Amino acid sequence: MLFARVSAGNIAGTLLLHGPGAKTVFAPMLGPASGIIGCVGVAPPRQGQGIGTALVVRASEILRDAGTRNCHIGWTVRETFSAARATSRGHDTPSSPAPPDRLRLPQQLAGGA
Repeated sequence: MLFARVSAGNIAGTLLLHGPGAKTVFAPMLGPASGIIGCVGVAPPRQGQGIGTALVVRASEILRDAGTRNCHIGWTVRETFSAARATSRGHDTPSSPAPPDRLRLPQQLAGGA
């Protein structure tokens, strides 16, 4: 489990990660050096500040450094974006992910130098 804390020490967000060698339904597809990231959550007063994205990026770095080569990332939703979009489409619950231009990985994770 990975935690994000604010300066006062309170937990602002969490996520679950496991790998490499995570024994999941994704292992046959992703291979033996696979990992998983999921159940990303951010406290409501801290949402919209990039904490969830930072948690996923840090978990990706941890898994990469541990030898994970492929990773399934599940259970992530940008509530603020999705709620507005779902409401505009007549849905009761958020269901649309953030647009790709809002999700940026550090250069070293995106294949850069």
